[in-house]
Amino acid sequence: MTNDCLDQILKKADDCYSNSDYSAAALQIEKAVDQQPENAEFWATWGNIQFQAGEYPSAIEKYQ
Repeated sequence: MTNDCLDQILKKADDCYSNSDYSAAALQIEKAVDQQPENAEFWATWGNIQFQAGEYPSAIEKYQ
């Protein structure tokens, strides 16, 4: 995946998050994590999304 594609995924995730569409944001950030599983920032973002959605156990998993 190119950086442009990844940037588009992250933009979509941010847009969804800004619109409180946490389910769609989680789907987008999951794509980013799949591409760069070592990226701690992506995992933290996914945790933040899960937290905002009230999915606390899932958020904790992402933060670890």
